[in-house]
Amino acid sequence: MPEAYIYDHVRTPRGRGKADGALHEVTALALATAPLRALKERNHLEGVWFKDSIFNLDRKWVREFCRLMIEQKVEIGWQALTRVDLIDAEELKMMKSAGLTQLDLGIETGSPKSLLRLKKGITVERIKERVRLAKQYVKVFGFFMIGIPGEDETDVQLTFDLAKQLELDRWTWSIYSPLPGSALYEELIAEGKIEAYRLDYHQVHFTEAYEGICDIPPTRLKELYREINEYFYQLGGPALAAG
Repeated sequence: MPEAYIYDHVRTPRGRGKADGALHEVTALALATAPLRALKERNHLEGVWFKDSIFNLDRKWVREFCRLMIEQKVEIGWQALTRVDLIDAEELKMMKSAGLTQLDLGIETGSPKSLLRLKKGITVERIKERVRLAKQYVKVFGFFMIGIPGEDETDVQLTFDLAKQLELDRWTWSIYSPLPGSALYEELIAEGKIEAYRLDYHQVHFTEAYEGICDIPPTRLKELYREINEYFYQLGGPALAAG
């Protein structure tokens, strides 16, 4: 089976929380691990991508999840997304024992200025350190972004340089696009850089450049975006462009 989608569990009046409900004695974690084992056995599922943007934010949840994956002998490879600052050696060992094969990291930028603007709470040196640690255990995929508000070509070059230095297994690049509801979106409106718009997904393109958001003209920003993707593609990739 090439792929399968498991959506968040919906609690119904007949489910957990009701003494005679069918799911009353079933924990949410068991509802997550049991289907994986069943899909593997029934449909020959080869791997799973957990698309929670910060998979290990709840450390206790992760410990219990890994315990169940091992205890139930699910024995399936999986990958997860997280923040660079949440990488921990002991947790990585545990997750790898439970089947983790790849971490997807929102690295975003190698510019100290842009790290501050994004409120990432991490330094470039710390990024390098945490990525080196992760690579000792699993494959590492990096998400990078250029055209962050206030960036000039020097900032883009710093991000490009960092991506090369990290020697990741895979990577993807995007151009910053202001998302309604985000703090940066509101800041850009307050600064007069953009006008407010509804969350229309047809207006949000992570491969398009917008006037006035950063200090690089849109045409030049798209050139840089193309050059960066071509560089990594020539390395033997895969370099994935954001869609």
